[in-house]
Amino acid sequence: MISLDIVIVALVAVGLFFFLKPKFDERNAEKLSKEILDNMEAQNSPIEVEVAKNFAPVQGERNEGMGVDFIDNSLDNTSSDVVSLTYVGKLVIPKIQVTTPLSEEQGNDLLVSLRFGSGIHSGVGTPLGQPGLTTIWGHRFLTSGRDFNRLDEIVPGDQFYIDYLPTNTRYYYNVYKQDIIPHTELTERVYEHFDDDTVVLITCHPLIYNEQTERLLVYAKPDPDRTGPIPK
Repeated sequence: MISLDIVIVALVAVGLFFFLKPKFDERNAEKLSKEILDNMEAQNSPIEVEVAKNFAPVQGERNEGMGVDFIDNSLDNTSSDVVSLTYVGKLVIPKIQVTTPLSEEQGNDLLVSLRFGSGIHSGVGTPLGQPGLTTIWGHRFLTSGRDFNRLDEIVPGDQFYIDYLPTNTRYYYNVYKQDIIPHTELTERVYEHFDDDTVVLITCHPLIYNEQTERLLVYAKPDPDRTGPIPK
């Protein structure tokens, strides 16, 4: 009987662990996200954050390169267990009440940085604020990694802006299209059009844990009439 009680207690403990761990991870990610935003506002400059590769993993995150074939799919391809992330500003989407730190990474670091905010895929396309294509990723899951959960509500005519600290500029963008495509078509439909003067917000679709076989895209053009220095 004692052995059975021990087994029951152990099973309950394991169940609680798997139930509570995602909630703790989500709280840790939200705490770090707020710290990143606060530090950038205080310093008015990009900041670097060092985190463990396995810190606050997003429930439902799959190590598949997000449908882009030039992202290294392995988070274990280096000897270090720590990655250094560079956050360069914030993305603000007023309609869906999103204010999220914006990183500028590529490869594995981009995958990790999305646990705490949104991310420009650096090294592909053009830098923010210059003519050409800029892609910004964000997670869309039921629990942690929820910055783009309501991105499907963004439609033509909506606006968002980015405070980009390297140029001390607030860039405004006007949304002109929303699209949903198979993740296998992302490269040919988006990443082969580097000459487009466009920002594309990219996230997974549909809003479930797994089997997110599509990508939700929001296309926007810069609004030069509103773009200017970041307000003090």
